[in-house]
Amino acid sequence: MSLTFTSKRDYLDYVAAYKIENDNYFKSIDDFKYAIDKSRYLVLAYENDILVGFARAISEGVETAFIIGAYAINDSFLIKYQLIIELEKLLDGKRKMLFSNPLDIELYEKLGYLRCKNAYTYINFNIDDYKGYFLPKGYKFETEFYIPKKEKNIVKSEKIIDYRNSISNVLFSDINDLLTRAFFNRPHDIEKTKKAFLESDYFYAAFDNEKLIGIARAITDGRFSTILNVAVDPDYQGLNIGKNIVLKLSEELKDTIVFLNTHAGSAGFYNKIDEYRRNKTAFEKGFGKIKDPVINEMFLPNGFRFIDEY
Repeated sequence: MSLTFTSKRDYLDYVAAYKIENDNYFKSIDDFKYAIDKSRYLVLAYENDILVGFARAISEGVETAFIIGAYAINDSFLIKYQLIIELEKLLDGKRKMLFSNPLDIELYEKLGYLRCKNAYTYINFNIDDYKGYFLPKGYKFETEFYIPKKEKNIVKSEKIIDYRNSISNVLFSDINDLLTRAFFNRPHDIEKTKKAFLESDYFYAAFDNEKLIGIARAITDGRFSTILNVAVDPDYQGLNIGKNIVLKLSEELKDTIVFLNTHAGSAGFYNKIDEYRRNKTAFEKGFGKIKDPVINEMFLPNGFRFIDEY
């Protein structure tokens, strides 16, 4: 098999690609075309000028790429494998996340992806149609433990916390400062923050007397979405602000399948949100330099299988 790959879309046959995708995720060819056009990264595979597969990812073009999947004629493992390799060349330096079909678990393991323990999906559909994708509500891995947070004497204004689905009047310096404070005082690059938010599709923010105290953003292709940068001012944590932001943003995205990845310390938080269910088939790659004990709390061992996967 002699394949050629390209990211050029000039002569893409959407109908042929639609037939190859064949996952029944889209109501119409127009919805599919919109999703393809919203994909920042796309690789096409041809054999003798005939489209035989494609892989795509949505992204803000800065930090994160959410790989929607690789699709191939006759579901060819070899074509999908090569498509992801070609797609990764476009995603160099970015954190790569994906939620795999259970049948493609081995594919992503062979490509060096690690299986996530802390990925979740907003359940706004019949979960029985997706057997093999989710863990039971409130599921905890045996190695998980949560250190109880100390009670805080939170002093906030008398004004009711205000939630908005816009950041039009928010300073990017305030967003950047909030992300820094919320994520263990790890410095954030304001230019990257600005671009990431400007290139995102949806937002939700929380305010106390015009003070920004919570934020989240999302990117979407109209069918699949991922929520990113869920952050709450440490002085306001414990007031359900993070939960409210996530659920309000999820409601904005309710016509899509909504995913998010979090870190080990936040898994307990998402386990308590009834509308979210923990994923079994999420993968990640390019997460940066992380100490081994932390990786053990973020990812499953290579080759791990749940009982129902044997």
